[in-house]
Amino acid sequence: MSQELDTAQRMRRCITRALREHGGMTDGRASELAAAVYHEVHADMSGQEIYLPQQRLDRGAAEVKRANEAGEPVSKTIARLHISRATYYRWLNKAG
Repeated sequence: MSQELDTAQRMRRCITRALREHGGMTDGRASELAAAVYHEVHADMSGQEIYLPQQRLDRGAAEVKRANEAGEPVSKTIARLHISRATYYRWLNKAG
């Protein structure tokens, strides 16, 4: 149950962040809409396992390279992209 709650909270936070960053919404409005989206998805897909594929390697590698060239700290990049440190360096090496 605790893991389900953590996953639900993380999903709502991700939706809220996307609405703020890409939709230009205030925190309050983004939070309201994130909760509504989460509840709709949960009601429609409750009990099903949802597979969320990893980011495409090429896109991820390009983003890691851009962040690295911009001087963004590794810890900030891996938190923002939700990837491990090992994935960061693998993608950085791939991007050349």
